Amino acid sequence: MAQSNEDISSILQFNFSNPGARSLGMAGAFTARADDATAVYANPAGLIQLSRPEISVEGRGWSFFNRFLNGGVQIDPSSLDGLIYEETDDATDGPSFLSAFYPGKSGRWVIGVFAHQAVNFETELSTQNATVFSAFGTGFARPRDGFLDLEIDTIGASFAVALLENLSFGATVTSWDFELRSRLELYDAPRDQEVGDPIFNPFSLDEPFPGLTEGDPEICCISGNRGDIIRLRTQEGDDDAVSYTLGLFWESRKTRAGVPLATAGAVYRRGPEFDFSGKSYIRSLSPTVSLPTTRTYALVVADGPGVFKVPDVIGVGGSLRPSGRWVISLDYAQVQYGDLMERFLDLVGRDSAIPDGETGRPVDYRMVDGNEYRLGFEYALNPRRTPLVFLRWGAWHDPDHEIEYVGPDPSQRPIFSPGDDALHYAIGAGLKYRDVQFDAAIDLSDRLDTFSLSAVFYLGRD
Repeated sequence: MAQSNEDISSILQFNFSNPGARSLGMAGAFTARADDATAVYANPAGLIQLSRPEISVEGRGWSFFNRFLNGGVQIDPSSLDGLIYEETDDATDGPSFLSAFYPGKSGRWVIGVFAHQAVNFETELSTQNATVFSAFGTGFARPRDGFLDLEIDTIGASFAVALLENLSFGATVTSWDFELRSRLELYDAPRDQEVGDPIFNPFSLDEPFPGLTEGDPEICCISGNRGDIIRLRTQEGDDDAVSYTLGLFWESRKTRAGVPLATAGAVYRRGPEFDFSGKSYIRSLSPTVSLPTTRTYALVVADGPGVFKVPDVIGVGGSLRPSGRWVISLDYAQVQYGDLMERFLDLVGRDSAIPDGETGRPVDYRMVDGNEYRLGFEYALNPRRTPLVFLRWGAWHDPDHEIEYVGPDPSQRPIFSPGDDALHYAIGAGLKYRDVQFDAAIDLSDRLDTFSLSAVFYLGRD
């Protein structure tokens, strides 16, 4: 029988989106717009556009939809036909961005500080067994229970400085705090069925030994109440790191009502690396001279090292103001998702998890870099009245970034199989008074829904 080797991180899907409801409503096409405090992430050079001190706050909610194998019978080893895939449905929310910025009176520099929740991801998993192909014929993908909790918070400082009349440079230095907790329990029989496993263990269930007792209660059976957990794995990480973002911002000398008709921007975001570790336990029976027998869990991989690498991003963008009411923005970014596979942690200790000597990545798993395209619009309903009312909408292409198994074991391919690209649709609105602005936005897709409310408070005079 084939043994399921799925780690719950295989269903990890999240996005490092720009903070701010205004940016979200324009589908994140903000590299060349970047005219509020959220530019610390989108393009810090755009901060040069701030004309007054300001304080920004934002709250967000996220709904995650992650695909996983949940039963079925594989018809052919070369396809996934016959297998059943379903989705988790999880949600988180909370404060996500806080900043304070101060522009110099000369208009040639801006400085500020911020705090940002880059990732807030939670999911739970409970699956059925599936019949898959293995190197030995028909295999058994084990039912499993598990959870994953990932949080990445940041604090940092940014500045922008004018290099020329219409060209500025900006940089952000960010301190990241990383916390990861995950657990996965695999059963040795189909869910809710009392079926033995004569190949792995002829005494795998309780019936042959009515007096069987559980050893290591602090290890066994936390997620469920079954006594036939054959393998369990944990991952833990609590680390911090420092990274940086660099940006350039250009604006045309031609203006309309004092606003440049065209702007362009470029950004490079260096993602940090975080260390975490994992443990893998496998069940064993320890018979005594007479009953009872104690089921224990032997540690087969202890504190295996792993690295969580936030992807590097290289992006460019352009923005046009064809009239006093319209703003149109277009962004392109390459997201180096392959960085996530650096020192990928396989807790079973398979040979296929040994990294390639040249790339440092495991040879049997891959995650390809992705190209994101974003198009956003902003329309002012009443450009000469107070309060200003804005409508925003847009769309962006989110490339598939699921872990894919490409090694020789056919039983792993249904579990670590490639997903599909996703298309996000965004819509938002805003109200701007003299000294305050309120924005709201929603970004919807098959993988992830994001909801945002933000406020900007302006201090002093223009």
